[in-house]
Amino acid sequence: MGNSQGKEQSYIQGLVNGDTQIIKTIYQNFAPRILQQIIKQGGTKEDVEDIFQDALLIIFNKAQQPDFQLTSGFYTYLYGICQYLYFNKKKKKSNQVITLEADKTFTNSGIDIEQDLVTIERKKLYDDILAQLSSICRQILTQGAKGFSITEIKQQLGLSSNAYTRLRKNRCKHKLLTLIKKDKRYRELSNFTHE
Repeated sequence: MGNSQGKEQSYIQGLVNGDTQIIKTIYQNFAPRILQQIIKQGGTKEDVEDIFQDALLIIFNKAQQPDFQLTSGFYTYLYGICQYLYFNKKKKKSNQVITLEADKTFTNSGIDIEQDLVTIERKKLYDDILAQLSSICRQILTQGAKGFSITEIKQQLGLSSNAYTRLRKNRCKHKLLTLIKKDKRYRELSNFTHE
């Protein structure tokens, strides 16, 4: 039992540490089983590839919280999250309003991933829109997000003055926010957060 518990914990630790061997083992041991289950429910291989990565990211984020405790087997936990993500993906495809109120199967199972899911979806939306901006905008916003000052950004990108750098940064930020708000995913995520 202790050995089994240690193995379960090694999966979590491997994810947190970015251990490529452990991550490869997780894929080999669990991805085919989850693929089989999701395909039975009408999913595709592509669906599973997407949600499997997102599920591992959710576990990675959760495992870094000080109060995190694995209360079930790793496969059960991973599969529960994949199932939840697939359920949510299906609802989005069918244009249903996303609500978790009826989804008690997941919220009562101890797998509380609503906020993690919103965070991942927001990050994807941000990255997608950022990729649509000009190269200079991407660099300015990325450097700003890393905490670099206007002076440092100006020097790194060879811009003419602090005032011009600040102006470009504000324009890029405005463009980014405008495009994000026009994206239908923004409205979905707003509904998701406030319900």
